[in-house]
Amino acid sequence: MPGYGINGNSGSASQAVEVRWATRWGALALDATSAGGSTLGRVEGLHSKRKAETAAIADCRARGGQNCVVAHAYYDQCVAVAWGDARPAIVSAVNSEVASRMALEKCNGSDANCDMYYTGCSYPERAQ
Repeated sequence: MPGYGINGNSGSASQAVEVRWATRWGALALDATSAGGSTLGRVEGLHSKRKAETAAIADCRARGGQNCVVAHAYYDQCVAVAWGDARPAIVSAVNSEVASRMALEKCNGSDANCDMYYTGCSYPERAQ
């Protein structure tokens, strides 16, 4: 056939599609002054830091928090919260296992009654 190469496709080379990744944000909001202990608001997988922080504060309030403030924002990774008698230890890392280990180590350094309270991830999503 005229205009076609040996394998039957046109003479133009096919172009490889470049994979693009979109950053995803997560955030934690804390109200340490709430009655009966502390309140933690959390959100994962949002498109911007601002949206994640706003949603975390809203989640904290929905859980009964009165004076919620952003305690931690992270993107394209995981977060872990270890909590004992004192304030929580919040750490973000490449995956939940690493973040959990680091949060427990950090918490146990200042609080003998630490335990894992929360883990969550906001990994990037394929955009193309």
